Amino acid sequence: ITLKIKYHDFKVATRSQSFPQPVDDEETIAALAKQLLAATEPGNKKIRLLGISFSNFGETQHRQRDVSDTDQLKLF
Repeated sequence: ITLKIKYHDFKVATRSQSFPQPVDDEETIAALAKQLLAATEPGNKKIRLLGISFSNFGETQHRQRDVSDTDQLKLF
């Protein structure tokens, strides 16, 4: 999971973390995204762009999804 943040002055900070096993748990992903954001130490800086990307997908067991589930994850 990689977090990329671009500030108002176009400086860029990137933080990432890998897992030994594939992760598809929304709570784990959201918690890690928050940790990665905190690691950039944004303080009171104005943010132009905030992105999260996923890579190195692996095989996971597919679980049944509830009808209310969405593909868009909430950050906070």
